[in-house]
Amino acid sequence: MADKVDPNESKDETASPNKDKFTSPTNSSQGKVSSSSGTGTSSGTTNTISSSDTVPTQEMTDSQECVESEPAWGVLHSMQPEFYSLNLTESRYTFGRAHTCDYCFDIKSIKNNSRFKHFSKLHFAIHRVKIDDEGTYQVFIEDFGGQNGVYINGMKIPSKRKQTIKTSDKIGIAYKDYNVFLFIDNSKESEEDSLDEFSKKYITYRLLGKGACGQVMEVWERFFAGRYAVKIISKSSLSVSPASRDILSEVKILQKLSHPCIIGVHDVIDLPQKLHIVLEFASGGDLYTRLEKHGRLPENIAKLYFYQMLSAVKYLHDNEITHR
Repeated sequence: MADKVDPNESKDETASPNKDKFTSPTNSSQGKVSSSSGTGTSSGTTNTISSSDTVPTQEMTDSQECVESEPAWGVLHSMQPEFYSLNLTESRYTFGRAHTCDYCFDIKSIKNNSRFKHFSKLHFAIHRVKIDDEGTYQVFIEDFGGQNGVYINGMKIPSKRKQTIKTSDKIGIAYKDYNVFLFIDNSKESEEDSLDEFSKKYITYRLLGKGACGQVMEVWERFFAGRYAVKIISKSSLSVSPASRDILSEVKILQKLSHPCIIGVHDVIDLPQKLHIVLEFASGGDLYTRLEKHGRLPENIAKLYFYQMLSAVKYLHDNEITHR
């Protein structure tokens, strides 16, 4: 049965005291297409990170970046392009269409969504509560009793009830299959002590591709709501892959590059068993997948892509870097 709109709800025109607290910036990497080629030094030694070892990434739409930049006890990562991510620094946040809500749905990007009419004026709240004298906190999500409800990992919260949430839980609004936020709890100090350097900074979300030397995962920053792709390379595989033996030197080269048509390196974490290369997330997938899915490109689009590739290659050559 389709969800119904609450007939008793009317649009709240009350000015919000936090009206200017949030904005919706656009992710600068939106629409970027990932190349499957690598780079090497001008000496002729060829290294590769984006090699044929990895399969093409899927096309995805960028979620908007987090609007706050300070470290927080938790993060709500946007899983839909019309919503924005949010660092959680206060003990309570309210969500809904009402302008008095801390996270107001009544903004242009969300109102343009056909689902907007199913969101309540006061839809739900997130609470962080201290539960003992040792400083242990628990995070709850509270349903305000609207007809269309809130979902955690596809399960509807009973009306006007609270439910605990934990890291990697998906929060859906009004629809079972409409996940809007991915929740990350950064306050679990006892758990964090056992995490390695990479896991303390990033939450792994899903697999994008894999190959002989490792895999590519979509990850989210724990504290700043950044969204990235990470190449996780098993060091045990490097001995059987000559092209990957000098990968660290190539990473150093890539870290010095800055060009709009070259995927940027955000972070590198070198652990005893694995090398993690955190890259800018390219929502457009790769060119091969696009051709396979949509067929021949229109001439004007093909010319644009060709120009972008030549621009990137020229930039590399100008910096005495060869490309293969």
